[in-house]
Amino acid sequence: MPKTINLKKKITPYAAQLIPALFIIYLLSKNFSFYTDKQMFTQLFFHIVILGVLLLTSKFPHELCHKAVAEKLGFKCKVEFGVFVSETKIRGIQTYKQVIMISIAPLLYFLPMSAILFISSIINKQILLSILIYWLASMVGDFMYIYYALTNREAKFVDNGSVLLITSKE
Repeated sequence: MPKTINLKKKITPYAAQLIPALFIIYLLSKNFSFYTDKQMFTQLFFHIVILGVLLLTSKFPHELCHKAVAEKLGFKCKVEFGVFVSETKIRGIQTYKQVIMISIAPLLYFLPMSAILFISSIINKQILLSILIYWLASMVGDFMYIYYALTNREAKFVDNGSVLLITSKE
């Protein structure tokens, strides 16, 4: 009997992204609340712009990383971007190793990008840590896929974006 995992019906991915976003807003207000001069306003504006760009654009490289790795593995893919949920629909049957490789792909973007931002000191370290936490939280659905792949190693997987169909090996 096939098992279906529908991430759109689970609240965890949404909550996992909301909590770090609220923490980032808190850090921004804490770091700049005591300054009133023009230089601090400029710095606050700069941080908010960087934060907005990083948060809003994180879904595009995230999904494109999935697509790039899936296509490298020989699958045809379709990426759909939504306001709250974006997904990569991979056509074909996958093994558990392929599910893991495709799911972990965004780390190939997030970790080097975080290292570059950390080394360059462009952004406050606390805010950068919060952004990294947000990026990792945006992968909660991917981590769930990895969990299901590791606990069903003998199964075959069909990924329709936010719905993972797990079938027994025939």
